[in-house]
Amino acid sequence: LVVGDAARSRLADAVATAFREGDGDATLLFPEAVVSPFEGQAVTRLLGAGLLEEIDGPPAVGAGRPAKAYRVARNKVRVLGAWLDTLRCGVATGSLDGSIDRDRIERFPTPKNYNELITALAERARKLMNSAEITTLGMGISTPGSVDVPNQRVVSSPNMHLLDGKSPSRDLAKKLGIEVVMFHDTTAACLAEQQYGVARDLSDFVQIG
Repeated sequence: LVVGDAARSRLADAVATAFREGDGDATLLFPEAVVSPFEGQAVTRLLGAGLLEEIDGPPAVGAGRPAKAYRVARNKVRVLGAWLDTLRCGVATGSLDGSIDRDRIERFPTPKNYNELITALAERARKLMNSAEITTLGMGISTPGSVDVPNQRVVSSPNMHLLDGKSPSRDLAKKLGIEVVMFHDTTAACLAEQQYGVARDLSDFVQIG
């Protein structure tokens, strides 16, 4: 979606901006008469993947069909986020527009061993996934220590040695049946700052802490 003709660039820019800015009210308008074959196919695939949803568009002006309107999906899909820490861990759920369901955050004391940790995370995640009407697309994990992201493995975690050499993302993916990706907690903190904090309007910034 990133390279190619003008239609491809127009769609890519609109979708990327909506996701980057976390704007659940941002709409993508496509007048029926000017939708290219590429745009039509791409929108169909994004709808099928649950990344976009169709909403009521503005009324037609004059002759012709009204524009079709879409927004970043928020009613029928969700994602999960988990954080691991020395004293307490947790799992939260949110929609693709960046909003978090603050009434459904699951927190628990950090277990003493790795297997208990994975079991506790899976139990909380299943509780948040318990809805036939909403599809969970995936889960991200904020993890302390040295993380080999390409291989999804914790090299070492000085404050949580139970994670050393383990892959929480792969083990949770097996239990939950969804895609799970692990990030270093500093990366997760920067993403959160850009989504919700003082770096919201910045494309480049440095976080020290």
